[in-house]
Amino acid sequence: MLDQSRYERDLGECDRVLARHPNHIAAWIMKAKALGQLRHFEESLHAWERVLERKPRNKEALWWRAWALDKLQRYSEAASAYYALLDVLPPDKQVSAWYYMAVCLANLRRWHDAITCYDRALSTNERYPSALIGKGRALIRIQRG
Repeated sequence: MLDQSRYERDLGECDRVLARHPNHIAAWIMKAKALGQLRHFEESLHAWERVLERKPRNKEALWWRAWALDKLQRYSEAASAYYALLDVLPPDKQVSAWYYMAVCLANLRRWHDAITCYDRALSTNERYPSALIGKGRALIRIQRG
């Protein structure tokens, strides 16, 4: 409950700043984070998109935009958003993007594509337990047809 009131307070502050300065990037970022924490994913997505209008290669905004799409169960869009994130991340920082892209593809029952992404995550971290489990589940799904 304390966290919720903190995020609601943060939202109020962001709204006050944005009323005077509608292009204030830090306020949009803070607002997007607070909305996400309050599980207002559609509004959080909108706020992240406002950040990306001004800073299209902002890693944080790209990451959390993908996350919001995932939470909204817009898995195809989320997978594409995680893929776009790869353009701004160095190879050694891409493991989570590959993993979450795989999860989205698995949610779409695109098993072969999911396995490819799990493999990319595992190529960076061969002991990534969630990727190993996800790949195993996808392989079982393919076997069952």
